[in-house]
Amino acid sequence: MTATAQNHMQWLVLCAGVIVASALVTLEPRGLAPPGLAGRVLPSCCVTRSVFRVDCPGCGLTRSFAAMAHGEVRRAFAFHRVGPVLFLLVLLQVPLRACAILTGALPGWARRPRMGERLAVVLIVALLANWVYNAATGAIWRP
Repeated sequence: MTATAQNHMQWLVLCAGVIVASALVTLEPRGLAPPGLAGRVLPSCCVTRSVFRVDCPGCGLTRSFAAMAHGEVRRAFAFHRVGPVLFLLVLLQVPLRACAILTGALPGWARRPRMGERLAVVLIVALLANWVYNAATGAIWRP
């Protein structure tokens, strides 16, 4: 397997894993429950939230992904405004990377120069803008 094909395979496995994990967890009122353990909530993995009691720009993305995987789009947007868009981009990677592995290259539109870098900048700006909005409205402070 070439280095490029191996790279596509790594992205395919990673993105498919994220989608499957999102579909397997259950959304509970207090957080996310692992498969088969309804009522038992997974601990928060955000250091910023745990230590400083302030949401980081990514807080809510995991719950947003889980809601999207369960078809709860409104709830996904409520958890994080950027989450559903990011979920769809991760979901899009699965057929895109599978196609690249089978044909040897990404489709033409996905091979545009610096496409990945531009998309990453847009997503980072969107995450930060969402966080600034939440900070301005007082939504990042947790008791």
